[in-house]
Amino acid sequence: MVLRPLEFADCLSDSPWFRQNLHEHESVLEDAHKNIKNIESQCRELIQCTRKLSIAQRAFAKSLKEFKFITIGSTQTDDERKIAECLSKFGDFINQIEDHREKIVEDSETHLLEPLKRFRVEAIGKVLHEDKKKYEKESNKFYASLEKHLHLSTVRISLILAFVESMFLFER
Repeated sequence: MVLRPLEFADCLSDSPWFRQNLHEHESVLEDAHKNIKNIESQCRELIQCTRKLSIAQRAFAKSLKEFKFITIGSTQTDDERKIAECLSKFGDFINQIEDHREKIVEDSETHLLEPLKRFRVEAIGKVLHEDKKKYEKESNKFYASLEKHLHLSTVRISLILAFVESMFLFER
């Protein structure tokens, strides 16, 4: 959906078309706010699951590193030593992978989640909540003032006009 720009001249006239255009902008901002919040939530869930996976992987790596054959004699065979050594190295590789995964998760929190949340709260949230309330408050004041002046009685209007006319004649 392509939004029409909000023009300052339209704001001054406060036409129904301007109100409709403003409402469309607000609804798009609300949708963006919800979508960003949903992305944040899903990303946090993914990070939480990744951390659980990392814990399970590290436990598996520890089991691999601690693996020992039960020997029937006093010494292990060459194959048993080689298998234990390979499993230990594989456990080390898994730990290295998990170290890198942990760095990636931390970077995703600092470089993706925090800026995304900051944008949602400070930019979109501020417009949706604070600025919208401020605009509505100022609009209500303006409309109350306008209504007050439009509901002047005809007697009062004639008195005001007579006063203005006398001031005009006096200045001449």
